[in-house]
Amino acid sequence: MTLSKRDRLNNIDLALRLMMDGLEEPYEWQEHDARSAKFAAVHRTTWQELDRCGMLKARTFDRYELTGPGWIAGLKATGRIQDPEFKKKVGCLAAAIKAKVKGRAGPGFADRAELARETGLSEFFIYDAIDSGLLCDIRKDRRHMGVGRSDEEQH
Repeated sequence: MTLSKRDRLNNIDLALRLMMDGLEEPYEWQEHDARSAKFAAVHRTTWQELDRCGMLKARTFDRYELTGPGWIAGLKATGRIQDPEFKKKVGCLAAAIKAKVKGRAGPGFADRAELARETGLSEFFIYDAIDSGLLCDIRKDRRHMGVGRSDEEQH
């Protein structure tokens, strides 16, 4: 049976929301068993499509891990990316990183432990946010909406 485009997209959204349900930090160290009852409504072809698109990494025995882009898509599918507490955490991390590079003339270094001490965020959240490209994705989305652009860039 072939699914319509809308049904395929709905099933992808369902799979991402189910994977995000109960997901802890770090996201990529957790395998999701496609054969479990939790994922009964997710079509086999959906798992394959998510893997092909780079949102998942296939593991053995019908198990999958979210990738950075998959985690970000899951944050969007669940609405967590718009959650005020989540936004606060991301903003705190972005500010801490920005403070590290402000006024710097040469290369610099900051590790997760240092950022965690300074921000009070978990090292795993920092790892997830940086490794997934979340900060760049959020910045790109904001620029696409015209936030943070100069008047010349917007027109």
